[in-house]
Amino acid sequence: MVVRDERFGVVGVSTCKVWEKAEIVGGRDEIRRWMEEFWGKLRRSASEEVDVVINFGGGRLKTKVLYFKEQNIWACSIKVPSEALSTYQFHRAVPIYWQPFGVGKPSPDSVVSIAVEINIPREGKYPMLGGALIKDASERVWLAHTGRIGGGMFWKWYKGDCIEIWDGGRRYRYALIDYICSETLLKRIANFVHTVYTIKRSRVQL
Repeated sequence: MVVRDERFGVVGVSTCKVWEKAEIVGGRDEIRRWMEEFWGKLRRSASEEVDVVINFGGGRLKTKVLYFKEQNIWACSIKVPSEALSTYQFHRAVPIYWQPFGVGKPSPDSVVSIAVEINIPREGKYPMLGGALIKDASERVWLAHTGRIGGGMFWKWYKGDCIEIWDGGRRYRYALIDYICSETLLKRIANFVHTVYTIKRSRVQL
């Protein structure tokens, strides 16, 4: 059974294009600049900030998240390594922007579960992480995801835009979210978060 949510674009036409002259952004300063732009836009669009406890694979973390009422999602960003997240073994080796997203409005001090992480390395290119910044031939920088979710279920059910790029002599496939400077960025992020949430629920109900 696949749970569908027409409001957030879970049902759609899958298009996977090969992007020529595209590359993964790996420079520390460039990544930091785009992450600042990204979170600046999200903070300006947030409805409120809520104190929560995030339940994740390595434990729990008390922090603040941004809630977006119209999109009905929450978001958070923390620089890792962090003592609070030291149980994330891989993240201790590769410093990242840990970026969990969830569905629904959290109550103050409640425990929330993550729908998807769009983690970006703070420096370098690590396709094994969930998230990536992709620079296209026009120099626009896009937020993308590898689809490493749900033991392979993601690409079976995902119906959104995807791209294939060559970088360093290897081919990579990414789910395309939106470019950072886009006016529709928050809407497209919400589409992606709700899509992954639906895929995970569908997997449980199969």
